Amino acid sequence: MPTYWTDKSGEAHAPTFVSKVEIEGEIFTGQGAKTKKQAEMSAAKIAYTALQQRTFLICFILILFSLS
Repeated sequence: MPTYWTDKSGEAHAPTFVSKVEIEGEIFTGQGAKTKKQAEMSAAKIAYTALQQRTFLICFILILFSLS
């Protein structure tokens, strides 16, 4: 289950939120956003993209090894 942490900074009338998400011991940091929800979505997208690319790379390597 992912765990989120969100930091709030900036002026009270215009805060910036930055979230981090931990998935299986790995932490991914999102970009700054105007709302906590947007910040969490940013962290989730970054985590998803990184994990997806890693899975693709692992599959590619396994295919290469199976061809040799």
